[in-house]
Amino acid sequence: MGGGASKGHASSVAIKESFERSSKLEQEVQRLEQEKQELEQQLNEKNSDIEQLGELNRNLEREKENLANETQNSMEDQKSAEKSISELKKEMEAMRAQFFRLEAELRDTKGELNIEKEEHGHSRTEIERVGKMLTEAISEKEQVENKMKSIQEEKDEIEGLLRAAKESSDLYKDLSSKLMQKKASSEEAKGKDTSSSIKEESKDVSTYKKVVEKVDVDNLAMVKPKMAGRLKVCVISTFEDFFMERDLIRKEVYANLAGVCEARNIALELVDLWEGVHKQNVSTLTQNFHVGSLYLKEIEDSDIVVIMLGERYGQEIGEEVGAKESASRQWLQRYRAQSSSYGSTMHLATMYAAFYCGSDNSLPTYFQPCRTLAYFRDPTFINGLPETMIQHFEAESGRSASKLTTLKEKLKETGIVREEAYADPQVLSNLLYEDIKTIIDKSFPESFTRFDRDVTVNESFMETHAWIGQGGRGLLLPEEVNSMMDRIRRYFVGDAAQPLVIIGEAGSGRTAMMHANIKALMKRFPPPDTTHIYHFTGCSNDAKDPSTWIYNVCKKLKSETGIQLEISQRPDELIKEFNQWLEAVSSTGLKLFLFLDGVDACQNLSMNEDPVWFVPKNLPQGVRMLLSTGAGSTLTSLAQRGCGALTLKPLDEKQKQTLIEGYLARENKTEFARKGISRLVGSDKTGNPQFLCNVLGEIHSIGVLDGVATMEPVQYFLEADHLPMMIEKVLYRWESNYTGKGASTSLVRDALTCIWASRYGLLRTEIVKMLDSTHVHLSKLLRDCSLLMIGHAGMFNFQSQTMSQVIQQRYMPTHDGQMEAHQFLANFFEDESNSSLTRRIEELPWQLMQAGDSERLCKCISETRMFLKLWDQDFRLDCWRYVRFLEQQNVILSLGMYCKASSSAFELEDPKPEPEVMAEAKLKYGAFMAELGFMEVSLEFLLKANDTWNEMHESEDERVAQTLETVAKVLANLKSPEASKYFERALQTRNRLCKKTGPDTKLAMLHNDWGLHLKRESQHNEAIRNFMRASEIWTRKLGANHLHVSTANLNISTTCYAMGNMQTASEHAALAMEIRKEAVGVNHPLYAEALLNFAAVELGKEKMGRARREAEILVRQAIAIFERTRGGQHADTLWARSFLTEGFGASLIDGDDDTSDEDGDDEQGKI
Repeated sequence: MGGGASKGHASSVAIKESFERSSKLEQEVQRLEQEKQELEQQLNEKNSDIEQLGELNRNLEREKENLANETQNSMEDQKSAEKSISELKKEMEAMRAQFFRLEAELRDTKGELNIEKEEHGHSRTEIERVGKMLTEAISEKEQVENKMKSIQEEKDEIEGLLRAAKESSDLYKDLSSKLMQKKASSEEAKGKDTSSSIKEESKDVSTYKKVVEKVDVDNLAMVKPKMAGRLKVCVISTFEDFFMERDLIRKEVYANLAGVCEARNIALELVDLWEGVHKQNVSTLTQNFHVGSLYLKEIEDSDIVVIMLGERYGQEIGEEVGAKESASRQWLQRYRAQSSSYGSTMHLATMYAAFYCGSDNSLPTYFQPCRTLAYFRDPTFINGLPETMIQHFEAESGRSASKLTTLKEKLKETGIVREEAYADPQVLSNLLYEDIKTIIDKSFPESFTRFDRDVTVNESFMETHAWIGQGGRGLLLPEEVNSMMDRIRRYFVGDAAQPLVIIGEAGSGRTAMMHANIKALMKRFPPPDTTHIYHFTGCSNDAKDPSTWIYNVCKKLKSETGIQLEISQRPDELIKEFNQWLEAVSSTGLKLFLFLDGVDACQNLSMNEDPVWFVPKNLPQGVRMLLSTGAGSTLTSLAQRGCGALTLKPLDEKQKQTLIEGYLARENKTEFARKGISRLVGSDKTGNPQFLCNVLGEIHSIGVLDGVATMEPVQYFLEADHLPMMIEKVLYRWESNYTGKGASTSLVRDALTCIWASRYGLLRTEIVKMLDSTHVHLSKLLRDCSLLMIGHAGMFNFQSQTMSQVIQQRYMPTHDGQMEAHQFLANFFEDESNSSLTRRIEELPWQLMQAGDSERLCKCISETRMFLKLWDQDFRLDCWRYVRFLEQQNVILSLGMYCKASSSAFELEDPKPEPEVMAEAKLKYGAFMAELGFMEVSLEFLLKANDTWNEMHESEDERVAQTLETVAKVLANLKSPEASKYFERALQTRNRLCKKTGPDTKLAMLHNDWGLHLKRESQHNEAIRNFMRASEIWTRKLGANHLHVSTANLNISTTCYAMGNMQTASEHAALAMEIRKEAVGVNHPLYAEALLNFAAVELGKEKMGRARREAEILVRQAIAIFERTRGGQHADTLWARSFLTEGFGASLIDGDDDTSDEDGDDEQGKI
C-alpha cells in the first residue's frame, strides 16, 4: 500500500513539471513569433532604405558621369591653355635668344670694328715705316752699288798688276789655272750638247733678277723660327766630295752651336740627308727622287739652309720620277721647262732654297721662306789630295761643270754667298759657326725659359687643333655651335661658382671648341683687365700632371698681377694652395679665365679617390673655368659637384662640306673627286671631326688628293668603325712602307714607341741615335707621320690622346711592355754622349720614375751634376716630384747615403773640380737634406762647405752668407746653443755684402729668422729688435703693404703677447691684419691667420662681455675661412677650433714659430 502511493505522487509531480515546461515553451514560441514580426518589420524598413540608397546611388552615378565629363572638358581646356603658354614661352625664348645673339653679334661687330680700326691704324703706321725703310734701303743699295763699282775698278787694276808680276810663280800658276778653267767653260758652252740648256737659262735671267731684288742684303740678320723654341738648319751638298766637311760640321759646328742654343733653352736641329748613307745606296735614292723630294720638304721646314758647292754636280734626276713630283709642284714644272732637265738633287735643292721656296704656290698660305747661306770650296783644294781620291772631287763631265758654274753665278747674284773659295774644311767649319752664331745671337737675344716653352707648346697645340673652315672672316658658325658658344659667353659673365664642362668623345672637337672660345673671349675681354690662361693636357705626358698646370697658372699670375704669394715647389702643397691663389686674384678685382682641355687625362699621382681633386670645388668671384672631358669617372665627379655641361654633337653634312672645303683651301688644293667628297659627307663615321681630318690628311700624304684616285683610300679608311680603328689602319699603312734593320724590328713601331714613352717628346737627333737610323729614313717617316704628329720646341710628339692610346694598345698592351719602353729611354739618356744635360735632366729621372726603378732614381737625382741642375729654380718642382715618389716607395731614407757618396765621388774626379764648385755643391746638398728633415746629414754638408769657404778666404760672397744662414737655421732646429753664433756671423757677412748697395730683402729675412730663434730662446727684446729691423728694410724695399711686412708685424705681436705687452701686441696684430686684407683679400687663409691672432690678443687684455663676443665672432670667421680654403682637418683649422673648444687661455701658444724653412721663405707667426 505504501509503495503504490509513493509512485502515484511521483507521477503527478512529473506531469506538473511537464505542464510547466510546455507552458514555458509556448511562451518562448510566442516571444519568438513576436521577435519574428519585429524583425520582418525592420527588414521591410531596411529594404525600403536600400531602395532609397539605390536611388541615391543611381543619382550619384549620374552626377559622377556629369562631373567626369566636366573634368575632361576642363583638362582639355587646360591642355589647350598650357600648349598656348608653351608656345608663347618658346616664342619668348626664341626672341630672347635672338636678342642675345643679336646683342652678341653687335658686341662682336663693335669689337671687330675696333680691332680693324686698330689694325688699319697699325697698317698705316707699318706702311709708313716700311716705306721709310724701303727708301733707306734703296739709298743704301745705291751706295753699295757705287762701292761695288769702285771695288770692281780696284779689282781690275789689281788684276792688271798681277798679270804684270810674272816673278811670282804661285800667283802666275793660280791665274793660269783660272784662265784655263774659263777657257774650258767657254769652249764647253759653245758645244752642241749644252747650247739649248744655256739658251733656256739665259732667257730666265730676268726671273732670277726679280727674285734677287727680294733678297735681304744682310744675310746674317735675325730670323723668325718656324717653330718656337727651335732653330733648324738644313745642309745641302753633293754626296762623295763633302764627307770631310760633313764630319766637321757634326763634330764641331753642331756640338758648339748646340751648347750656345742650350744656354738659351733653344733646340738646334741639324739635318744633312747624306749623313750616314752608304755609297751603294746613293744611286737608288737619287734616281727615284727619294732624297730630292725629302730635301724639298726639309727646306720648307728649315729656318736656315746651308749650301756647300765644290766641283761635283751630282747624278741627274730621271725624267719619269721628276715628272711625278712636278705634278703637284707648279714651280718644278716651270723649272723643268726652262732648264730642259730636272738637274741633280743638289742643283734642284739649291734652286728651291735660293729662288723658289718663297713663291711655291703648292705650299700652305701661312708658309714663310728660309734663310739661305752658300759656301764655295776653292778648286785648288784637290791639288793636295792623293791621286786615288781626286776623282771623287773632280767634275763628272764638262756638261756637269758647265751647269755647276752657271748655278754658282746665279747664287752670287743673290748675295747669299758667304765665302767664294774656302781653302780647307776647317776654315768652313769656323765660318759656319761664326755665321750661324751671329744669327742665333740676333734671333734669340734672351733665354727661352721652361715656362716660355710650356706657353709656346700650348699655343702651338691649340693652333694645330683650330677649326677648319668655320668661324673665319666672312664665315658663319652653325646655329648649334653658335648657341653653345653663346652659352659659354654667358657663363663667363655670370656668377656661377662651378666650372663649365665641354663633353665629347675622342676626336669630337673638344680642343677645337676650346680654341674657338679662347679666341672669342680674349677678343671680347682683352688684357690687362682679364687674364686668360689655358692648358692642354694633350701637349705631352708632362702636361698630364696637374701640378704642371697649376704651377704655370701661378707663375703667370705672379708675373702679370703682382700677387705677393710665393709659389710652392712641392707638388702636393702647390695643389692644396691653388685655391688661395684664386682667392688672392679675386681680391684684386681682376677677372681670371682658366681653360683646361682634357681634364680626364690628368694623372692622379696622389692616389686620391676624386679624379678631379685638384680642381677647386668653389670658384671665387671673378674667376671662371672651362673644362673639357670625355665620359667616365671624371665626368661623374664633376656632375656630382653640380657643374654645368655642354655636349658636342657629330658634324652634320653642311659642316662636313665646310670642313673639306676649308682643308682644300688651306692646303692650296683646288680639285677633289666628287665621288670622294660625296662618300665622306654621307658617311656617319665622318661626323667625328678628327676622323674626317685624318682621312683628308692621309689622302694628302699618299699624294692622290686631286683626281678620281681618291676613291680607293676613301673606301679603305671608311671601313674603320671608329677613330681608334682608323688610326690602326694608318699605322698599318706606315708599317707596310717602313721596316727596320732587324727581321722583326719595325721602324714605325720603334720610333712611335719611343715618342710615346718620352716626357716632352723627342728631338730628331735623339730618334736617329736611339734607332741607329739615318736622317733619310727618319725624314720620310716623320713627313708621312706629320698627320698625327706635332712639333714643338724641336721635339716630336703626338697630336691627340687617341693616337697615344692606340700606340700603347698596339705596341705595348701589357704593363711589362710599357715599363720596358721607359727603361729603354732611361738607358739612352743615361749616356751623356746621347743628349745635352738639360734633356737628360728632363727625361732620365722621369723615365726611371715611370719605370718604377726607385734605386736607380735615387742614384740619378743624387749624382752631383744632375742634382745641381735639379736644384735650380726651373727644375725644383721636378726634384720634389721624384722625392714624393721615393717617399711612396719607402726608399727616401737611402737618399742621404746616395748624396754623400755622390759628393765624395765628385771630389775625386780627374780633373778635380774647383774648390768653389765643390763648396757650392755641398751648400745645395745641405739645404736639400734640411728640407727633407735629415738635419745631421745636412749639418755635415754645410760645415764642410763652410770650411771650404774659409780655406778660400772668401768672406764677401753671397754663397758664404747662404751657407752660414742655413747652418744657423739647422742648428736652431736642432736646438743647439751654437745657432746664435752662426746667426751673428751670417749677419756680419750680409752687412759687408750690403755696404755698396744698401740693405736688401735677404738681410731683412735674416733678421726675421734670427728674431724667431731669439723668441724661442725667450730673448724677447732682442727678438723684437730684429723683427723691427726686418720690417724697416722690407718696408723700404717692397712697400708698406707687402706680405713680408705683415709677417714681421705678426711676429712682433706674438712676441709682445708673450711679454704681456698687450697694447703693442694689439697694434701690430691690427696692422698685420690690414696689410693682409689689402694684399690677399678677406677670404684668404693668411688673412684668417692674422684675424685669429688679433682676436687672441684682444682677449688677452682680460676684457669680458661684449669684447669677448666680438672676439669669438672673429675666431669663427677665421675658422670658416680655414675650412673653406684648407679643409676641415688642416692643422691651421684645428688650431683655430681649439680657441672655441679648449678656451682661449689654453690656446694662446706659439703656432708654427718653431718650424724652419731652409729656403728662407716667410716665417708666419701665430699666437
